[in-house]
Amino acid sequence: MRYLPVIVASSLVAAAAVFAGLRTDRWGAAPNLGAAAARLQQTPMKIGDWEGQPIELDARQLTVAEVTGHIARRYVHRRTGEETTVVVLCGRPGPISVHSPEVCYPGAGFNLVGDATTFSTGGDGRPAADFFHGRFVKPGAVPEALDVAWAWKANGPWTASDNPRVAFAQASVLYKIYIIHRLAHPDDKLPEDSSRDFLPVFLPELDKYVGPAS
Repeated sequence: MRYLPVIVASSLVAAAAVFAGLRTDRWGAAPNLGAAAARLQQTPMKIGDWEGQPIELDARQLTVAEVTGHIARRYVHRRTGEETTVVVLCGRPGPISVHSPEVCYPGAGFNLVGDATTFSTGGDGRPAADFFHGRFVKPGAVPEALDVAWAWKANGPWTASDNPRVAFAQASVLYKIYIIHRLAHPDDKLPEDSSRDFLPVFLPELDKYVGPAS
């Protein structure tokens, strides 16, 4: 029996290695991640008066960010011509919880103007969805400006979490959404309640394909 402690210790180490391998997809994406990525792709291209067009993202950047599945689209309002860009990423909670816009946009030259704020959308029997919101400007002879809303979702509503790494640590799949409007000038205002107009139409459809399978 003198070898029992060694056997137990070895078993614990092996179990920890297997768990770590599963959590980091060392042996390929977990089945629930693959299923989540496939379901996300079913999000409709046409939603109400909004018609989507696919946008190609950099494959290398998606790999580095450990994104398992994503949609990236430009939705155009059929009557007004207003454009809204939507990017939804899904994957393990660790990688997806990091790299929010105020952290990663400066790498592309865009800096947050002032502080990020929050707003909520919901109603009609739907739970409130909370979003961060900020304006990002890239200086230059012709400055570029983006108006961005973002949030995360696991098993509940979309959430503007101050610490998503901790808040969603136990989730098996995490989603992150960006709603982006490009502005002609850094001081321009969006069309009245632009993000808030789009989200109540888009989120009910998106939510059919994110989170736990129904």
